[in-house]
Amino acid sequence: MKNCLVIGLGNFGKSLALELALNNIDVMVIDNDPQKVEDIKDKVTSAICIDATDEGAMANLPYQSIDIGIVAIGEDEKANIWATSILIENGIPSVYVKANSLKHGRILEKLGANYVIYPESIAAKSIADSIVNENIEQSIDILEQYKIFIIKTPDFALGHKIKNIKEFNSELIKIVGVIRKKLKINNYGNEYYQSEFVFVQDEFVLTESDSIILIADELELKKILNRVEL
Repeated sequence: MKNCLVIGLGNFGKSLALELALNNIDVMVIDNDPQKVEDIKDKVTSAICIDATDEGAMANLPYQSIDIGIVAIGEDEKANIWATSILIENGIPSVYVKANSLKHGRILEKLGANYVIYPESIAAKSIADSIVNENIEQSIDILEQYKIFIIKTPDFALGHKIKNIKEFNSELIKIVGVIRKKLKINNYGNEYYQSEFVFVQDEFVLTESDSIILIADELELKKILNRVEL
């Protein structure tokens, strides 16, 4: 089992720590706000109230047992950079750091951070994509040209087998899977929809309840979706 240290319990750090804990990762969190530490202590492996810029306090952390370090400090860039340097100096194998700007990110990369994260930028791009084209539900950058998209099944694909949808069978667009919403009934007799991930084969038939997950050239996919809307 992996051991993870999360530094900073703002919205991003707290959400990430809780998500990791739900996935059976041993999570240690630290923050200088006692209330934030108190609020999360029963949901993670350990929670400690210390200042990440306090070199003496930070020296007592069990770095030898930590596989992944995440610096989620947001507004205080000096504290963010300081905490990053401490993790790197103590030999943490993988260091993820939240950056507020490209300039900040370049500094972190030069320090030796393995992964620099721009959560606000990622969220903004995804929301913008869904506003510009209603078929797009989410998008995630993977390379400059390519993204992972989750899209509503467009009309031209409804009722068709995957192998017969030429728009999604090219060198620039590939279907990875489908999120299918299935109608369920709970113990009180109320109906609700449960989402299930499906690895699709050529014979799989798309329905209105499906969201398609694909890896695509951004311009090519948007061109197809915009053409269909017109």
